[in-house]
Amino acid sequence: MFEQLLDDLLWVLGPDHRDTLTTRSELAYWRGRAGDPAGAAAALEQVLDDRLRVLGPDHPDTLTTRANLARSLGQAGDPAGQPPPANRCWPTGCGSSDPTTPTPTP
Repeated sequence: MFEQLLDDLLWVLGPDHRDTLTTRSELAYWRGRAGDPAGAAAALEQVLDDRLRVLGPDHPDTLTTRANLARSLGQAGDPAGQPPPANRCWPTGCGSSDPTTPTPTP
């Protein structure tokens, strides 16, 4: 059902709409629950790339996708749940120009 919904959302709303991105994330989640955590992680990497581009690194949906990706990577056999490289998640380097924003550790 999510695949059919995704097709409709892509056609009606386009690939960058928040609902389309959310549905892609949900589809990846259920792929992992169905026993394909590596496939879920691969799909979430693509969703993360798009959310970073569309919403930016500090948007709550982007952060949620990063957390879901880390979980999927762990379930796929990477016990550290290694997140994507820092330069993909923090385009300005490590952290934000805001001094109150914590700086991620590698």
